[in-house]
Amino acid sequence: MLITHKSIDVVTVTYGERWELLEKVIKRVITFKEVNSIIIIDNASTYSIEEKLAEQNLIEKVIVMNQNVNLGSALGYKKGIQRAELEKGKFIWLLDDDNLPDENAIQNIIKAQKNSKDEEKNVYSSFRNDREELIRNNGQKLIKNTFFEFSIFEKMKKKKKFRVRWIQKFYLVIMFHMAV
Repeated sequence: MLITHKSIDVVTVTYGERWELLEKVIKRVITFKEVNSIIIIDNASTYSIEEKLAEQNLIEKVIVMNQNVNLGSALGYKKGIQRAELEKGKFIWLLDDDNLPDENAIQNIIKAQKNSKDEEKNVYSSFRNDREELIRNNGQKLIKNTFFEFSIFEKMKKKKKFRVRWIQKFYLVIMFHMAV
C-alpha cells in the first residue's frame, strides 16, 4: 500500500511556549495533499493552541487533544496514535513540534516505499539535516543496542568507572526485558 491523497494522519506533541515552532510544522504539513488530519497533543502548553489556530486560520484538518499536565513525549505520542487510529488515514506520521519537514518529505517517503520489497512491513524515519551524528556518519547507521544511534551506555562511559559498570548491568537488564 502506497501513500495516496489523504492517507496520512500526522501526530505531534507539544508543550510549554513552542507555538513559533509548532506553527511552522502545521503550516507545512497542512499543504500536503496526502495529509488527512493533524493531531496535536498539547502537553500543558502555556497558551491556547485552539486560539492560535483560529487566529492563523489553521483549523482545517487539525485536532487538538489538551492535557492538563505534561505527560511526556512517549505517553503523548501514545495518545496521539490512539486518536489517529480513529481517523481515515492509512499511515501515521510522527513529527516533533520542532521538526519542520522538507517540502519533498512525503515524495521521498513514497520513493522509499516504491523501492521497498515488502510495502506492508516497513518503518520510515526522516531526520533533520542538522543532526550531528547523521552528518558525522554520512546517514543513519544500525548500531547494536542503540535506538537511532542513542546509547545510554555510551553516554555513561564518560562517568566514573564504578558507575559505568552499574549502568551497564542495569542497561542489559532493561534490554533483556524489552526483548521478551
